[in-house]
Amino acid sequence: MKALFFIGLTVPEPLSSKIQDIKAEFAREYHTRHGLLTIPHITLEPPFSETETGIQQIRGRVAEIARNTEPFEITLDGYGCFGKHAIYLKVLPNSGLDSLFLKIKQINPLFKQEEGHAFRPHITLAHRDLKAVAFDMAWKELNMRIFRESYKNESISMLVHRNGLWEIDRTFFFKEPGKA
Repeated sequence: MKALFFIGLTVPEPLSSKIQDIKAEFAREYHTRHGLLTIPHITLEPPFSETETGIQQIRGRVAEIARNTEPFEITLDGYGCFGKHAIYLKVLPNSGLDSLFLKIKQINPLFKQEEGHAFRPHITLAHRDLKAVAFDMAWKELNMRIFRESYKNESISMLVHRNGLWEIDRTFFFKEPGKA
């Protein structure tokens, strides 16, 4: 039997709770509950179905990548959108993140970069159930706010879809800086 997984970078506390509070505000004010179904994260590989045997192999490859990756800084700076159907926190360009993304794409032939779709790392706040009218109101509000936070990313996670929610399946920690 296959299960649904994705690979991403989860946001550490207390920043994760701060972002989750923004998602909850969106749910209250703009009726966008879909963003609450997963913890704050940066997606490296979108949802895919895999068997238990296949996922064991993928976990092994992700663990290997993590063991050979040093922690790197991630900076979130402001808000962005995909059309009028998604609002997110912008992630500033980062060579460590770009390198990790490319390594993840090499794990499985199915994990390929879609033609014409550049890697745009972000943390989704609202999507799918975000209506155009609600988008307009939310976007006007967000343009009056400043959001700028940084954190050290020290791990990569695989998340699994269970009972309608995304939860962490495994977390793989990066190597300590300066160690071979």
